[in-house]
Amino acid sequence: MVAHETNAGPGKGHLAPNRLGRMRTRFFIAVVACCALTTTGIAAAAGRKADTGDTIKAGGTFHGKVLSERASCEAPRKVFLFRQSGKHQNPSKDQKVLSTTSERQGNKGVWAVSGSFAAGKFYAKAKGTSKCAAGFSKTINVAGG
Repeated sequence: MVAHETNAGPGKGHLAPNRLGRMRTRFFIAVVACCALTTTGIAAAAGRKADTGDTIKAGGTFHGKVLSERASCEAPRKVFLFRQSGKHQNPSKDQKVLSTTSERQGNKGVWAVSGSFAAGKFYAKAKGTSKCAAGFSKTINVAGG
């Protein structure tokens, strides 16, 4: 019986069978790990509410924007205007002045309300939904008008 001789050996472009098997195993493990991480990330993102922010400005009207990483969370959204009574925002205790609904304007959700208000500190809150977190504006001081 004659041994079959090849010119390919280590360093010649071919891998020994056991080394090739180990590389395949490592590659398979890496692919499975990547798939598991991707699936976990998608499931986590799908289950969480999108962050929401709210802005407020005054000058004849109160107006602002509802901002979110998810366009559907910007408009239409119910927005409440509160008069802050204490040192910090507290929607459960602060006076709800009125509400409106944000509307899409370009790529943002905008809202506006007009009226005569006594001087005070005001902030806006975009109501949370099943897919969108509630969002709060900063508090602003407004002279009566």
